[in-house]
This record gives sequence, structure tokens and C-alpha cells, in this order.
Amino acid sequence: MNLRTLDLNLLRVFDAVYGAGSVSAAARLLGMSQPTVSAALARLREATDDPLFVRAREGVAPTLRAEEIAGPIRDGLARIDQAVVFQTSFDPASITRTVTLGVVESAEALLLRNLLPVIRDDAPELSLLLRDLSDQDVSTGLYDGSIDMAVHDTPVEARHIHCEIMFQTELVCVAQRGWQERNAAVTRENFASLPFIALKTKERAHMMLDRVLASQGCVRRIVYQTSGYWSMSGLVAGTETVAVLPRIFFNEVHANFDLEEIPIPYDVPKDFGYLIWHARTDDDPALTWIRNSCARVFRAHERAVAAGQAGEQGAGHG
Repeated sequence: MNLRTLDLNLLRVFDAVYGAGSVSAAARLLGMSQPTVSAALARLREATDDPLFVRAREGVAPTLRAEEIAGPIRDGLARIDQAVVFQTSFDPASITRTVTLGVVESAEALLLRNLLPVIRDDAPELSLLLRDLSDQDVSTGLYDGSIDMAVHDTPVEARHIHCEIMFQTELVCVAQRGWQERNAAVTRENFASLPFIALKTKERAHMMLDRVLASQGCVRRIVYQTSGYWSMSGLVAGTETVAVLPRIFFNEVHANFDLEEIPIPYDVPKDFGYLIWHARTDDDPALTWIRNSCARVFRAHERAVAAGQAGEQGAGHG
């Protein structure tokens, strides 16, 4: 299927037929004649190389391929509609409500540093309430409405839940500034014996970290466990211990805590961030605005990371 040449009106016909379960009913919904809808389906069948719908007792039934593409097509059409309406009629200054956002700690510092000035300037009457979340809380909170959206490190695969990856970031080992000058160079032979402060909460990357290290023959020496990245950073700053943080978090706080990065002599997992929301909020202009604002923060960050990596590669070749 060539999306550059595909008529988006064909996707609207598909969505109408899929939802109505009948070509004639879809024609009535679209204000089109039944032959026009049938002709549109024929073009889409040719483009997808699939019949998409087969005759059923009452109307038509979707094929397996139609079932696979129905959700993404509906989501895409909804976003196009939202973008058009949002750009022409919505003023974020009109938001006078509290938005509850569940945020994984790795993304908290970057998101708030960039998002709060936007809210202050463009939506000054919006109140942002942040909640720390466990994996179970994300889907439950989105379903019962106790949170409006979430930025989490674990994707949610559930009915009516949208989930988009926002960032990926490496894990880095950190210590108080000057630590490397006072200690021997870190190698595969001595890395495991370093005095680590570890994370006892359920951050996805940290759940995987020690399993991945163990598979490479490394079992870290844990001297203390704490509940979050902020406390890890503070403890490392005041002691001769080390810790592992997501780079997206380290880059935001290392100057405040006067931390330095220590090379990790092993392959370690990456940390991820996903923007997650319930489909019922797709038509809410205020939540669409705050969701898009969050996405812009992370996309700008990803572009900056990519530009920095390209610069390093260029310098290396030079």
C-alpha cells in the first residue's frame, strides 16, 4: 500500500463500513450512494490486496486483515480530525481545570522543566497534578479516570488504551564528582565490587538490569536500597557509593548534585518512556493540548540527543 498516493477518503469509507457492519448503512452515514461506497471499497481492496469484508447474514464481516488495520485507521482519522479542529478553534488559555498526570520518575525532571513554562505562558489557569505510578496503577487509573494520562516506562496493551513511545535512554553509572580521581579505573573485573545504591521500586529497566548483568557474569554488590532516583542521587552525592540512573534523568540533575558519569564495562538495557491515555479522551481539546505538549517535549529531547550523537560521530571521523 502506497500511503503517498492513497486517498484518505477511502479510509473513512473503510471505517464507516467496519463500524456499521453494512455497506448500505455506511453509505447512509457518509451521505454517499451505495455504489460509490462499493467502488471505494474495491479501490481499497486493490491497495491492500485483501477482500477486507465478506458477506455475512446481516451485512458484511471484516477479514482478519481488516481487524488488524481497523484500530490504527480509526486512531489516525481521529487524530487528523483533532488536529484540524484543535488548530482552528482551541485556545489553551481557556483551560480552567486540573489535569492529573502519572509520570515515571526517570522522565519527571525533563518533562516538568520544559512543560511548566508552557503551561504558565499558554494555559495559566490549568493546574497540573502529578502522581507516581506502579505498573498496575496505569491502566486502572486510566479506566477509572483517576489519572488523565501517563508517561510510563512500561507499555500498556489494553482495550481502548493508546500507547506511544516517547523516548529511549541508556543507563549510566554515576558517582560524586572526583570519585574517579580517587579510585582505580573501573573494569569488568572490579565493577561488581563497587558499593552500589540500588533501586527497590519497580522501574522496568532496573528490574532487568541485574538479570542482564548476571547473564554477563556480573553480580553487583548492593550496600543500600532506596525508593527513587532523587534519593539515589542525593545519597551518592554525599557518599563514596555509586548508582545507575537513566541518562535522561542524570542529564537533568547531575549539576544540582555535582555528579559525574562512570563508564559501565558491560552491555546494559535501555530505559523507555511511553505516553499513554484512554481513547475516551481523544475528543477532549484540553487533554489533547496537554498530551501534545508532553509529546513535543520528548520529541525535542530525542532530536537533541540524535543531533548530539551525530556531532560526536562527526568529530570522531574528523
